[in-house]
Amino acid sequence: MHVLAATVTACSRGPEQDGSPGGTVPACHLSDEGLVEVHRLKELQKNRAARLRHTMDAFHRWLFDTAGDQKPINPVLFLATPPTAACPHR
Repeated sequence: MHVLAATVTACSRGPEQDGSPGGTVPACHLSDEGLVEVHRLKELQKNRAARLRHTMDAFHRWLFDTAGDQKPINPVLFLATPPTAACPHR
């Protein structure tokens, strides 16, 4: 579901968010499953507790992937790490 969520997120952005020249939106044709995912993501954006839960989950995944050897790590590096396929919403 993460790949679908990333694709739907990219397709559901408006012209002011997609960063393309002139604010054009790429053509996206969503399946019924994609439309359901867009609705789920839009509702999730309105839920502050869900956003915090998602952020903490992403941080903990990053932390365990990065510092799995239990050596101290600067958590500020989390903000500088680009999103990955495993965690596309960061």
